Amino acid sequence: MAELPMIPGWDGIHPLLIHFPLTFFFLEPVFVLLAILTKATTRRTFFISALTVMLLGITSTYTAFAAGQSAAASVTGTEEIRTVVDRHQELASLARSSLTAATLLFGLTLLICTCFHLQLRELASVLPLGSIAFYALGLFWLINTAYHGERLVHEFGVGSIVNP
Repeated sequence: MAELPMIPGWDGIHPLLIHFPLTFFFLEPVFVLLAILTKATTRRTFFISALTVMLLGITSTYTAFAAGQSAAASVTGTEEIRTVVDRHQELASLARSSLTAATLLFGLTLLICTCFHLQLRELASVLPLGSIAFYALGLFWLINTAYHGERLVHEFGVGSIVNP
């Protein structure tokens, strides 16, 4: 009879956890685009949905980062593997910081619009543009982080049952 696989420990769950932020952060622009393309009556709902997805993404990013720190401590291998792990961690930290700033700026923009009964276009463009800039940088670093993580798994076999 087939047995269910065991749930990995904290240091082994990083590959599972990291897919959530990737999904959330690539889904958020869809909600913003829908907000831009819809009538004013439903626009607010899509913006709040976008913020909710960003908050879920940030929460899962911090969780995946913590699990990744634990996983990185258990990685053994060559100096080249250690270099890729270090670069992966550095890029993940940059992505986390940038996406946190983008989420805070986006949330602050929506809060100001709500409190002062403003439309997004009436607000000075500093907060929305700042959010977009941090978001774009965060996605850039997130993609590069994923690339280095992919290298660790597929090129070096890190995290596989049989390491090279």
